[in-house]
Amino acid sequence: MQEILEGVWWIRRPMVNVYVVQTHEGLWLVDAGTPWDAKALLAALRSLGVERGDLRAILLTHGDFDHVGSAAHLRDTLHAPIWVHPADAEAVAGRAPIRRRVVGGLATRLSIALSSRLVHAPPVEPDRTLADGEVLAEGCLHVIHTPGHTDGHVCFFDERRCLLFGGDVVRTSRRRMYRPPFVLADADAQRQTLRKLATLKFDRAVFGHGPPILNDADHLLRAELTALEP
Repeated sequence: MQEILEGVWWIRRPMVNVYVVQTHEGLWLVDAGTPWDAKALLAALRSLGVERGDLRAILLTHGDFDHVGSAAHLRDTLHAPIWVHPADAEAVAGRAPIRRRVVGGLATRLSIALSSRLVHAPPVEPDRTLADGEVLAEGCLHVIHTPGHTDGHVCFFDERRCLLFGGDVVRTSRRRMYRPPFVLADADAQRQTLRKLATLKFDRAVFGHGPPILNDADHLLRAELTALEP
């Protein structure tokens, strides 16, 4: 675990990134990793002094198994409520699949279809749903509905730190953002989401896959949007 900004910790797991953010209201967990990450996530949280009842909430950017996988275990262990956008809530609860379209060749489509059948997160009933535009903490954690990757994908904007928690809106390499490969619920919605985020000012951004971008993040996102525009 690495503190990448004051009060923001990056928990880097083999398949996905998870984040802890501190606000005046307490500590929040952004996403919950895969089903195999529970032990490591608990160890990281306990190294910050987190005990049962200390987490304000587990905030899910969306309902994919690599972001939801340890949510049920963490809620049971830490008594932390799970919050997600209503469009992905049924998938998180195990009552409906996530709508998606695979972008890529035959091998890619077969690989993703197989993994979708074999790998599932333990279903868990969300404790509450998130609404576009609501503010979860004073000056921090504005909820932005950002459909495209999934119908219920959200980002969290920390206005005080000028930081975007971007989930799977894009992925990152060292100095580049690029759209999530292979899987989208709605390509047109994804472009609209990038246009929406391009209106924000955020110097820093962190995502579910790839390293943090800690300067000029909004410029990099606008460059990605330009590359996608017809």
